[in-house]
Amino acid sequence: MASVYVFPSSGELRLRGGDRVRFLQGMLTADVAKLAPGEGCPAAMLTPKGKLIGAMLVLCSDGFLDIVLDAGARTAVHASLEHHLIADDVVIEDRSAQLATIVLFGEDAAALIAGALGTAPSVDWSFVVEDELRVMRARELATPSFHITLPAARLAETLDWLSELGAATVDEDTWEVLRVEAGTPRWGLDMDGERMPVEARLDDALSHTKGCYVGQETVVRLRDQGKANWRLMGLRLEGKEPALAGSRLVTAERPDAGTVTSSVVSPRFGVIALAYVHRSAMAPGTIVKVVEHGRERSATVSELPFA
Repeated sequence: MASVYVFPSSGELRLRGGDRVRFLQGMLTADVAKLAPGEGCPAAMLTPKGKLIGAMLVLCSDGFLDIVLDAGARTAVHASLEHHLIADDVVIEDRSAQLATIVLFGEDAAALIAGALGTAPSVDWSFVVEDELRVMRARELATPSFHITLPAARLAETLDWLSELGAATVDEDTWEVLRVEAGTPRWGLDMDGERMPVEARLDDALSHTKGCYVGQETVVRLRDQGKANWRLMGLRLEGKEPALAGSRLVTAERPDAGTVTSSVVSPRFGVIALAYVHRSAMAPGTIVKVVEHGRERSATVSELPFA
């Protein structure tokens, strides 16, 4: 069985020019220079103090690089790129308004893609392009998933085509349950400009072997310390209702042991949440109190993804 989710908003910036690889190599946390056409990788853009400006994917094609990111981070990332352009041979095009992105996921997703295109990307973040459709294998759910990016004008016909193949469209509430179960942070909810990449579990966006980039000093210092003071963790909560975003976590040692960022009711795991948890309470199995509107309930810290 395969399912479809339509991203309500997304952003995409395309970089062309002879200096595009060198320029991004100095701006992002990932080793962009290692990418070959058809390959992609997670990356992040940081302030000089190591805080997030945006989290993204970088996809390499012949003649250009695409930055795929949440619409909420697009403006800040674009502005930062333009600010650092001096004499670089780089042109940045914002393609966000022209495109739509859907996610095809489930155990049958790869077979549907292979049946339609003759092949399906088998390596995370790799992609193929066919008839204006870019199909990329993602790693954001517990089940195989593929991002299909296409001209916005073709969204309706593509959804009809997938429906004829047996893929059912899911709503945002269903997607949020799957996302939280998988422990995948969402920009504007579970990560923002106050967080550092290691806190937000963006470990696979960090290269520790490439040359210098903006914010690298802080990334290296946190790596050498061995553990950040805060980390996005899972919570299993008592009760039947999700916790409110912003709810405070309390332990006997700390009245400020963390903050809930997303919470859902999962058919598999019950009431669960993503939360930034202080290192003093970070060990899976630790019991914390979740405080919302003056009421408390217990929760157990869990590793991510939930299992």
